[in-house]
Amino acid sequence: MRIPGFRFLLLVAALLLTSGPLSAQERMLGVERARIRAVLDDAYNLAPDVEDEVAALRRDHPASPVADLIEVGRRYWLQNYAGWDAAATARYEEFAETALDRAKAYRLDHPDDPDAAYAVALIELTQVMHAVDQRRWWAAFWKSRATLRTMEELLDAHPDYADAKLPLGMRHCYMANTPGYLKPLVFLMRFKGDMDLGLRLMGEARDGLYAAADAGYFLAGIRIELFEDREGAREIFTELVEAYPGNPLFVTKLAELERRAGDTAAALVRAQETLARPELAQFPELMDDSFATALWSAMGESEFDLALRIADRYEAFAEPDPELAGRLPWITHGRAEALQGLGRWAEAEALWESIPPGDRRLHELVEQRLEAIRAVLAEQELAAARLSIGGRRPR
Repeated sequence: MRIPGFRFLLLVAALLLTSGPLSAQERMLGVERARIRAVLDDAYNLAPDVEDEVAALRRDHPASPVADLIEVGRRYWLQNYAGWDAAATARYEEFAETALDRAKAYRLDHPDDPDAAYAVALIELTQVMHAVDQRRWWAAFWKSRATLRTMEELLDAHPDYADAKLPLGMRHCYMANTPGYLKPLVFLMRFKGDMDLGLRLMGEARDGLYAAADAGYFLAGIRIELFEDREGAREIFTELVEAYPGNPLFVTKLAELERRAGDTAAALVRAQETLARPELAQFPELMDDSFATALWSAMGESEFDLALRIADRYEAFAEPDPELAGRLPWITHGRAEALQGLGRWAEAEALWESIPPGDRRLHELVEQRLEAIRAVLAEQELAAARLSIGGRRPR
């Protein structure tokens, strides 16, 4: 039977919509992809109204796990920025388990929806990451088995499913070149990684919906940790900051990479702008990193008076926190460097002499500085003595 032209076009369009790439479909888990992306962007930018947006998603789509997917990831990253303690860990784990139960229920109601399977696996993946952070290797191992199996099945059935490529890519990279802290997990998993495949999968995951930002962040981390490729990591963080300028972690990482690359002017501006953000007070680890970047970038720019002011603020921030006690000798060292830069040699010497010898690397630096500054001061004293002798009038 011959199908009229207009009806034929409608049929082709319908087939394309139902059989085309999942990432091209307009909805995911019953919610418009554009809306999900907008809320994710606000979450990564720490937008003040993002909690209201997540609540609206939950209200408009009560059966969908979309709100839980965003909230599980958002709470994980926010707590990572702020630092974990026993109470925060308990709150997060309880919420993640509740979210996982809801995602599993949705999957039972939608057994043919690959996104429903992904929702369960994504929440489990976040739990795996949290378990690795806590060095709970057995929990990470058992949870990761089902998660990675689901991701593999998704990718086998839908090769374009970019979001599923992130955990598989990370597994290949870290199993191919394993840092020491992950060796217990590698022993349990008994998986041989393929670095080239892992890097390719992680790069492709940056085209995903939920995985886009995280894929960039973890890929940059792999560039630094496994390859010592700071320039490659800097390029990735530059892209992340352009996409998420309100994300304090991305901005802080980029500033430090700029400093290490010798671009201390850019690093100083970026670190000072970050420190000026009021919300940074919630995240002491990021404040610590930003102060350190600002201090040493000011020194790199020979902005010695500014370095002294930053050192004062850094010390006032670190002093009340016992966990930052190890920073105080380094701040004193930075202050002494700035005084030396200003020609205030005796003050610099006194500060270096006040630093306790606990940190071996710092102790070696201090000894080098004291040796050099004492030679300069001795030369100054000798020159002054010669001038005094030469200036005496004969009787």
